Amino acid sequence: MTLCACSSRQNVESEPPAALPAPPADDLLPTRGDQAAASAQIFASSDGLVSAPRPEGDSWECLEQLSRPPIPPVTVIKCRQRDSDERFFFLLAKDYEVAPERRLPVDAIIQDVLPNTYDELFESFEIRSVLTIDHQAAEGRELLIDALHPGVGPIRKRERLFVRGGHVLIVSAEGRPELFDTFKADIDAWIEGVAFLNLTLE
Repeated sequence: MTLCACSSRQNVESEPPAALPAPPADDLLPTRGDQAAASAQIFASSDGLVSAPRPEGDSWECLEQLSRPPIPPVTVIKCRQRDSDERFFFLLAKDYEVAPERRLPVDAIIQDVLPNTYDELFESFEIRSVLTIDHQAAEGRELLIDALHPGVGPIRKRERLFVRGGHVLIVSAEGRPELFDTFKADIDAWIEGVAFLNLTLE
């Protein structure tokens, strides 16, 4: 499946959100950073909803963000390259709670939500592949996306997407295409090792 979209919009975030529009940055509270995670092999959110293997090395910085009321609950953990100008690359995992009237199955999100989201973020994009995968005994989709960011240039994204009840669960790697080989071990460990508490709940 290939989906393409173009937009002339230039005023976008330097690090676009993954799969679903996140709340405005002002509504996300940084609650845990590098010092708390530095000695841990697993980087976990303080609410226990999301965790993943922390990449090794001093070139990474990790942070957690939680939403605050009245916006819907969001938990994000992210590890990114410190030198974002030359090494624009980050790993992200997110648990995003959706209001009942906005809930969609995973394939509808891919077909209906992603094109609108990426049309605003990128000058152009292509969803190169969509695979059915299993994680924590739950079925999801893995996407490979190439895009052109107006500020950064060519971007690649590898992303897994799950829906469980009112929660959309996302794990992704995103950045300059040439860095995907450089960080292959970190990407595989992050995506295969992520744990979502809400993915295990009935």
